[in-house]
Amino acid sequence: MIKNSLFAFILLLITFNLRAEGYRISVDWAGLADSTVYLAQYFDGKMYVKDTLRLNSFAKGSFSGNEKLNEGLYVLYLNDRNYFDFLIGSDQEFSLSTEYPDPYAKLEFSGSEESRLFLQYQKFLKQKSEEKAEWTNAFQQAEEGAKNELREKNPVG
Repeated sequence: MIKNSLFAFILLLITFNLRAEGYRISVDWAGLADSTVYLAQYFDGKMYVKDTLRLNSFAKGSFSGNEKLNEGLYVLYLNDRNYFDFLIGSDQEFSLSTEYPDPYAKLEFSGSEESRLFLQYQKFLKQKSEEKAEWTNAFQQAEEGAKNELREKNPVG
């Protein structure tokens, strides 16, 4: 009888743990050993800190909680020059890796399709912004005769 009760209790615990909701975001931010980073959510034009993580001596750690986070746009924040935006959707167990001091240069997501696609979109926008800046600079320095040709090559149409 005690064996059956113990077995049932263990089975109940295993079942409960498998059904437990929550989040776990594993972070590997090379170059930031023993640093504190913040998981924050944007709301109404402001950032609200949801969790804090002290990276270990290998610059790794995990944000985790027993309840799911609200889906939406989040930021992983070190300071005003080192942060990046990403999406949190329904799948809230994933990992990310990047490097200091330019987090976007090597940023990768594993297990979060929303964040991976959002990162591709951000890189696309950055590329188009750089192309437009180059075009604007060339246009401003061009002589009047060359401006018509540059207008036809305008990267934003």
